[in-house]
Amino acid sequence: MTWYYAAQGQQIGPVDETAFQELVASGTIQPTTLVWNSEMPSWKPLSEVGPASGPTSFCSECGAKFPTDEMIQFGTSRVCANCKDRFAQKLREGVSLGVARHYAGFWIRVLARLIDGVILGIFYSAVGLLFFGSLFAPRAVFGAAFGAMYLLQLAAGAAYEIFLTAQYGGTLGKLALGLRVITANGDRLSLGLSTGRYFAQILSAFTLTIGYIMAGIDDQKRALHDRICNTRVVRT
Repeated sequence: MTWYYAAQGQQIGPVDETAFQELVASGTIQPTTLVWNSEMPSWKPLSEVGPASGPTSFCSECGAKFPTDEMIQFGTSRVCANCKDRFAQKLREGVSLGVARHYAGFWIRVLARLIDGVILGIFYSAVGLLFFGSLFAPRAVFGAAFGAMYLLQLAAGAAYEIFLTAQYGGTLGKLALGLRVITANGDRLSLGLSTGRYFAQILSAFTLTIGYIMAGIDDQKRALHDRICNTRVVRT
């Protein structure tokens, strides 16, 4: 397979697979570098390039995304084959190992929430229109319709965040801003963990939103629900 990548506004390539991986390992091609090959429909950042199916993880050394089963585990960290020797050398030398991740801060996460709020607001308004006729119905009918509408909106809001986070790594607001929710090991969240994280946000809200504000002061930008579920929000 041959690859192309963008550098300083120019298209560079073709380069073969071996040379491409060497460029990734050397840092010439970063996780944010746009890359393309003949099997891709469009150019994408390296961090978004992965297999069509199966779990993927982020390399703790270079930050790029690879199939999990092709990576090497060192304790709680996973590294790609290209970074294995460099990572092992750091371990031998006792170097303090930093994770090559760019954590999403408080304000960009607020912006993602606002985008999600607009999207859900449009949906909620559409649902409200479906029940508009109940305003003129007898009180008992109106009460039942209002309760059904409220439950439908709650279920839709929960399904929106839980499913998208588990399936794609984030809600539409996060994805639009290049954010992803991952585990401490860099894995995508399971459906169960995504569900737990969603309901853990109740605690972040009930602490007078202090749980959310923690994302602005934590060294890894974790809100309270991220700490509870051991998740991270990263910029890709």
